[in-house]
Amino acid sequence: MKATHKLVLIAGILGASALSSMGAMITVQNSSFENPALAEGAITLHQTPPGVPNWTIAAANNTVGIINLDEGGAGANPDFMGAADGLNVLWMNEGTATQATGEIIAADTTYTLTVAIAHRNITGGQFAGELPNTYLIELLAGGTPIASSSTPATSGTAWQDSVATVDILAGSPHIGQTLSIRFSVGGPQPLFDNVRLDGSPVPEPASLMLASLGVFLLYRRRKPA
Repeated sequence: MKATHKLVLIAGILGASALSSMGAMITVQNSSFENPALAEGAITLHQTPPGVPNWTIAAANNTVGIINLDEGGAGANPDFMGAADGLNVLWMNEGTATQATGEIIAADTTYTLTVAIAHRNITGGQFAGELPNTYLIELLAGGTPIASSSTPATSGTAWQDSVATVDILAGSPHIGQTLSIRFSVGGPQPLFDNVRLDGSPVPEPASLMLASLGVFLLYRRRKPA
């Protein structure tokens, strides 16, 4: 095997190995709000058991809970779409919903929070015609926000993913703190579902250079004379 071919192979293998390090999924309790099981159109209120299991709610009574969304509207709370995952979703009119994951923040790790968001498309009742309101998803380190997202805007006809991400590098004051998730809203009635949390190694500069070198040499090898 020619020396150039060997270099391409070695650089490609090392670079691909570095870039393909898969992140580890971090457990989020009741991540799709399927607990409790609800009949179609049924809701919970956070202050009344079972409330919103595994999540800490700070809000006025009757303003946060779980709903089993009707898919087309035969039930008591008709909507035009179902949940992003499963049957239930979290609805919020105000306040915050928080979960301490138990994950201890580590150095050289990228943490990514992904949440499906939408806006309840209500055809009747007190929130009929309500324009989509703002929301915020956050990652917290010991109670301090370290990443957030408020985009894309919520839709009443389709679920979209909102993503917040942060790199924790060596020397960060947040290393060793507990990682938490927090949602907040600017008014009725954003919806949250399918909460995912991932921790993956931050690629080292040397690994990125090897990956780039492998691609460059492979391109040079294949380039017509």
